[in-house]
Amino acid sequence: MRSDRVSLLVLALGILLLTACEAPSGAGPPSLIPLPPPPVAGAERRILDRLQAQQGLVTRLLRNPDTDPLDLAWSFGRLGNLYQSTLGHNMESARICYENARRLDPQGFRWAYLLGYLEQIQGNVEASDAALAAALRLRPEDLPTRIRLAENARSRDEPAQARALLEEVLERDSAHVKALAELGKIALDRRDLQAAVQYLEAARNQQPRATEIHYALGRAHRGLGESDRARDAFALVPSNPKERIPIRYNDPLAAEIGALLGSAQDFARRARAAISQDRFGDAIGLLNRSIALDAHRADTRYNLAAVLLRTGEAGQARSLLDQLVRDFPNHVLSRVLLARLLAGRGDPDSALDHLKSALEADPRDERAHLALADLSRMQGDLAAALASYERAIALEPGLAAARFGRAITLIRSDRTGAALTDLEAAVADLPADKALRMLLARLLVTVPESGLRDADRAMELSRSLLGDDGGSVAAVETLAMVLAASDRFDEAVSWQSAARERLAGTPRGIPRHTEERLAAYRRGEATAEPWAIGERPTMLPRPAERSAGATRGP
Repeated sequence: MRSDRVSLLVLALGILLLTACEAPSGAGPPSLIPLPPPPVAGAERRILDRLQAQQGLVTRLLRNPDTDPLDLAWSFGRLGNLYQSTLGHNMESARICYENARRLDPQGFRWAYLLGYLEQIQGNVEASDAALAAALRLRPEDLPTRIRLAENARSRDEPAQARALLEEVLERDSAHVKALAELGKIALDRRDLQAAVQYLEAARNQQPRATEIHYALGRAHRGLGESDRARDAFALVPSNPKERIPIRYNDPLAAEIGALLGSAQDFARRARAAISQDRFGDAIGLLNRSIALDAHRADTRYNLAAVLLRTGEAGQARSLLDQLVRDFPNHVLSRVLLARLLAGRGDPDSALDHLKSALEADPRDERAHLALADLSRMQGDLAAALASYERAIALEPGLAAARFGRAITLIRSDRTGAALTDLEAAVADLPADKALRMLLARLLVTVPESGLRDADRAMELSRSLLGDDGGSVAAVETLAMVLAASDRFDEAVSWQSAARERLAGTPRGIPRHTEERLAAYRRGEATAEPWAIGERPTMLPRPAERSAGATRGP
């Protein structure tokens, strides 16, 4: 990678030039702060190229005695934007760039605001206040500046000042979602619960998917003793903080930072990383930005539909997939996901049509065979399901979902001994897969042949599923099932109740099998059914992994 090493050297030399050059003497600007070399190791080539180009421009302007200070200010500011957006761990260089831009252009609102924004996200409230106050003097009508000053005031525990700033925002924009929500939170902190509800309801009307509004509303209703409304609000807040969606409002300069280097491919790549970390709210925003730049990338649109489906937005996902299969009839992933959505909505015939089209496009796609197997099992055609699972596994032996589905189908066919053998082999082949270990643990305590039961191994497996994060709801129910099989019903009731409590806060609500198991454990009865119809581990539909060379339109 000689070219990358040369790029790093050129970039470092460019920065040294910036530290050595004096400001242009002809224009007579104030003295400037030298830039420290940033830690660029590991940066992408595209980022290095963009930084080199901007630094080269700044260097040329510094050397030219006839440079207009406003041109130099703009160049420093743009370099600061690049540092902030691409080397987030190196905010000091961005801060110096913005400060130099302010010195060169004291009347430039942009530089004062960006410096205040940068100081705020770094937690330097006092410095942020000073820069934002200067920005507000330059542009008194600016609403994002008032919002950020109000946020700083709240962080200093000065609610009166924050409230005054937010009320000024509402005077100019009576429907400003961030101002309404922040005023609601301030009222909540003051225990003015009726006012809190009024502000927060108005904010929710503007952005019904913003989970931070629902959480604050839940607290307000609970304080008023309105338990049903509180429960409804809390139910809209995902238990996983990574899935929560923040309030979004118009802040052009902050948005400019995030979009500065954003190509469609870059946003799609960052979205896939967010999906892998379960940051679904971030992924949705990144995918939408990628599509806005390039609507002809089928895999990006598929991933957006998959994430929307995972977050409960089935209607939006359906619309996206319907359009996607019209635009790209041979995009197998979209056909498969749409088939699963339709099957779940009680339209198996349409689901089957899409799966047939997917297999016509690619007869060797293991995901299409897996979806066909799941559909056949759902319709009770167990022989056809087994045949399709076999084809999927033959195409991809490491496809854990197919191994899981085949074992479930064997159980449904009353071939529990064969299912147990199959699961033991699957767990040996794929020891990291939690769903397979979960089903094995359950079958070890429910298999009708008493000689095949192994409660100790089932307990070991079920405990291993919990992990440091407490495990999924299905993992908690697995432990409760194993405890009940060992006549430890008080503990089983406790764990099953915990699972029920977690499900109460989800859009799907509490499924029947969860209630039935809890009732059985309270009666002192173990369950004989290892996996209920409709029960499933929570999984995100597999995202498309291609980026370069992804399926595109004409």
